[in-house]
Amino acid sequence: MAKTPTPFFFGVDVGGTNIKIGLVDHLGKTLAFESIGTDLSEAPQDAILRAAQTCRVLAARVNLKMDQISRAGLGTPGPLCLRRGMLLDPTNLPKWHGFHIRQALQDALGLEVSFINDANAAAYGEFWVGTGAEYGSLAMLTLGTG
Repeated sequence: MAKTPTPFFFGVDVGGTNIKIGLVDHLGKTLAFESIGTDLSEAPQDAILRAAQTCRVLAARVNLKMDQISRAGLGTPGPLCLRRGMLLDPTNLPKWHGFHIRQALQDALGLEVSFINDANAAAYGEFWVGTGAEYGSLAMLTLGTG
């Protein structure tokens, strides 16, 4: 019987100072990580294209092809509209207001993208494979540029 390939995923965390990008396996083990500057002077589309290029570099770094990556997860500061995949009015990303970020990243990567508030993504990650993994519930406070 053929071995089922391990699914791999990108995680992209957009912040007012940096965009953090990780490549993980199905157990949440980090295989590669890179942080790039957000560069608030450029258009949001340019930052997303740089993030997508960084994803490709990370995959190559661990000898994976893009077609081996199942999907990407995207976390951003709010407020946002999950249904439409867009940033509404993030205070720390002034040029990003009304930006359809999920679709932009999907187009740049050629992968499906799951979109969530960055604080919720961080809490889930801690609960799944982090310091909260041994507990039945978790409360988390986040601090950042915004």
